[in-house]
Amino acid sequence: MRKHLKTLLQASAGILAFAVVSAPAFAITMKAVYEGTVVSGVDQTNLFGHGDNALLDGLAYVLTFIYDTSTFGASRQTTADFDQIFGGTSLNCCPASPMLSAKLTIDGQSQILDGSYSGNITNFNSLGTAYASHDAQNSFSDSSNVIASFIYALARDDTLSVPLNLDTAFMLNLQPDFGNNSQFRFTNYDVALIDYTTNTRGFLSATSLTVSRFQQTSEVPAPAALPMLASGLGVFGLMAKRRAKKRAAT
Repeated sequence: MRKHLKTLLQASAGILAFAVVSAPAFAITMKAVYEGTVVSGVDQTNLFGHGDNALLDGLAYVLTFIYDTSTFGASRQTTADFDQIFGGTSLNCCPASPMLSAKLTIDGQSQILDGSYSGNITNFNSLGTAYASHDAQNSFSDSSNVIASFIYALARDDTLSVPLNLDTAFMLNLQPDFGNNSQFRFTNYDVALIDYTTNTRGFLSATSLTVSRFQQTSEVPAPAALPMLASGLGVFGLMAKRRAKKRAAT
């Protein structure tokens, strides 16, 4: 009997482990992709591969934000006019940033920004004004370096409509001269050198924005694992009971 019980417990542990992996918790991770051209920009430290002090004016760019609208520890505010989520280590109210990453690609060269310091995503649609905005910031300082980088993107077109739900996928084709100017800055100041090792900044004009679901799962165990575990326990319990009856009959 003890042998059967041990086998049952081992099997149950295996089922639970499988259930934890197979039934992850629900999360809502979104991807926002802006496309357009650089209105004006200076790459003083060759971050995008065009040489020191290179002008970035007129180059094509793709800007990709990855963010989680279900982030625990972020603040989400929803009204009849807007849906907004924000947070980060710089904020006492909401220390978790919903912004997972921001990647700016200019003329094929990419730079990725960690948005944990501050992240803000907003959809606004009211009184003839409609826009979506995404903001990622990274700031850090110690005795050696001072980092202050950010990417802010805005897609506005008052002739179009923006969903009042950050979890909704949508696409906007924009007029480049309609105030869709976005900004970026990558800076790293070396205290010992008394100079910037990274110093690139500029303005972007968006011609399109595409927002879509990027990922919907995480590795956190979910309640969905429980029915699978219960089913497995029932099967192995029935098997153990039948074996016990056979032993008694013999």
